[in-house]
Amino acid sequence: MKQFKSAVFIILLVPLLLFPKLAFAHEAESDGSFEALIHVSPNDTPVAGSKSNISIELTDDTNRFDPSNCDCVVDIYQGNTNILSKNVTFTKSRGPFKTNFDYVFPDPGAYHVRLSGKPAKGAEFKEFSINFDATDAEKPNNNSDFISPTPTTNTSPTPTNLVLIGGIGIVLIAIIFLMSKKKKRS
Repeated sequence: MKQFKSAVFIILLVPLLLFPKLAFAHEAESDGSFEALIHVSPNDTPVAGSKSNISIELTDDTNRFDPSNCDCVVDIYQGNTNILSKNVTFTKSRGPFKTNFDYVFPDPGAYHVRLSGKPAKGAEFKEFSINFDATDAEKPNNNSDFISPTPTTNTSPTPTNLVLIGGIGIVLIAIIFLMSKKKKRS
């Protein structure tokens, strides 16, 4: 049984070590009744000097948020320096409210993104401020001269590798389980 528990632990740990960006592809943060999810294309790892698409999904547990009555702003900081302050508008068809825009991160390194919303007079939702830490822009490689057009599809990685590792993990657990059962019979 001890072998079984060790095997399960290792199998669950391996995908996190091998695919850390897949495990933490999106970052959700909240403030009161508001929760926001940020995605930065490409693959949540922007390349410094190249165009990235920043998408934000916003939900309000109270269902009082009205994007037409919100002064919504996205600020991007490099260290303590505010390098972008952009008014954004949210739309909603189904699911969460959504906004996206293109931005070129100027240098490699860590960035801080803040989404804030102030209600216009008469709006029923409360002011919010949601912070996202550590959007790391990577150094460009030799092939990064190409700037693709504005992405219109989600470019986040598919979980195919995680499914494959999960399947292998289940097979390994079954083998270890059967082997330990066989040893007990002997």
